[in-house]
Amino acid sequence: MRGIAVTTPKRIGTIPDMPTVGESVPGYEAILWYACWGPKGLPKDIVMRWNREIAKAISTPEMRERMAGEGLEPAGGPPEQFRDVLRRDVPKWIRVVKEANVQVDTVNVNVRAKTPLKQEHSQAGVTNLC
Repeated sequence: MRGIAVTTPKRIGTIPDMPTVGESVPGYEAILWYACWGPKGLPKDIVMRWNREIAKAISTPEMRERMAGEGLEPAGGPPEQFRDVLRRDVPKWIRVVKEANVQVDTVNVNVRAKTPLKQEHSQAGVTNLC
């Protein structure tokens, strides 16, 4: 299998010759991110320690290599940065789900779009923000 493009806004460092979809379809962007969550009301000092430890872990050469092998680029950052990502992405994907009339079949755990997605909407992406 050979990729044709990545869905992130910029090319990925591990495959710099792979174009972005946005190079052909201006404005196209779909970023997959991973995050770590804790219970509501978790004390700030615990949140910050957790954040520092995760940042250390994803910056080790071994972890960077492993993530690169999966097409991921570790981003990390403070919790406020991730909050901004959620504020940007959640409304976008709510709109996509509503416009495409996506339904979940819980018996088979399949997601089916009842109407085709508009061109600017995406179904995949690669990046990491934790």
